[in-house]
Amino acid sequence: MIQISQGAAALVGALLALLVIGATWVLYRGLRARADAADRDAELVRRQALAGGSPAQAMIVRSDGRIELPRRLADWLGLDTLPRELDALAGGEGGLVPEDAEALGTHVAAAQRAGKPFSVSVRAKGSERALLVIGERAAEELNAPGGVVLWFLDATESQDEINRLQRESGRLRAAFDALTALIEAAPMPMWYRGADLRLLMVNSAYVTAVEGKDNEDVVARGIELVEGAGLGGPLANAAIARDTSEPQTAAMPATIGGKRRMLRLHDVPLPTGGVAGFAVDIEELEQARGGLKRFAEAQRAMLDRVSAGVAQFAADRSLVFYNQPFLRMFAMRSEWLTDRPEFDRVLERMREAKRLPETRDFPAWKTERREWFVAPDAVEEVWTFGATHLRVVAQPLPEGGLLLLFEDQTQ
Repeated sequence: MIQISQGAAALVGALLALLVIGATWVLYRGLRARADAADRDAELVRRQALAGGSPAQAMIVRSDGRIELPRRLADWLGLDTLPRELDALAGGEGGLVPEDAEALGTHVAAAQRAGKPFSVSVRAKGSERALLVIGERAAEELNAPGGVVLWFLDATESQDEINRLQRESGRLRAAFDALTALIEAAPMPMWYRGADLRLLMVNSAYVTAVEGKDNEDVVARGIELVEGAGLGGPLANAAIARDTSEPQTAAMPATIGGKRRMLRLHDVPLPTGGVAGFAVDIEELEQARGGLKRFAEAQRAMLDRVSAGVAQFAADRSLVFYNQPFLRMFAMRSEWLTDRPEFDRVLERMREAKRLPETRDFPAWKTERREWFVAPDAVEEVWTFGATHLRVVAQPLPEGGLLLLFEDQTQ
């Protein structure tokens, strides 16, 4: 039997304890390292999954032209195998179209030399897919000194939208140019005011009317077509149109070519807050209207002096004129006629006064007389009631009215 001293036994026990502690620490560190490695592997798998499903795919171009790219990007470019060189992106049936590949190579070379970032649009052969490439110098962590990172983004929808907007913009530009040419060629003065009612655009007819130098000169000087200021000035209707969002019209005098002319100004509010306007020369119309009014007054003065009864109806079939013989013939009261009764009511009042021929069907008889308003020629007939014989002449008027003449032929 081996015998050891008590001191030696204590020393052996201490050594065994140290060995157990050391083994335990080594085991703990090993388990910890394995757990960290598992976490790193999981993080790597997660990042690879995110990169694989990302809308952007990365390609690394090294300084010697070698490239590294994922399988998904190769599929985007229509490549069956992963290329190793930048020049191979345009080789074979797949890859980039030659023009885009050459442009991409030029941008990459410039980025390698100067480190300047860039973006360029490219397309793959035989594909409608549009790719946006964003390039920048590779970070030091990528271990690619002098290299460039290219990010490829599928911009097909965005590019299609850009193309659509470009076509729409072209169409609107063509429509705007045509509208501008039409406004410029218009024979009437036309203008556009901003929200502050200052002139921003005028056409050639406006420049000629105000005897300006050119469009820019008239706008810069703010020359108005109509003189005056304040509530009765040219800005009054424009302000009302802007504030109420409703078109406004007003007749105002203006001096054009040294002559006083009457213009009808139209101010139309626009969604932009500005006001568009145009002016129509109504001088001849006003003169013709004045002459027609004077003629009508002279005609009525003459008809008021004849012995025959006269009644005139407007286009809406309301009574607008009568003379004294008409009052006497049909026993009418001037107070009632002043209210401009309609044609049917006048006939009914004549019937009540027994001043119409006897008829079995008065509504039908009255309907036939209403046709006088649209008759192609004058209508003449004789009315007999009691001992009175009237010659009636119904003359349709050009504006849609009717003139009735009643001549007493009893004698």
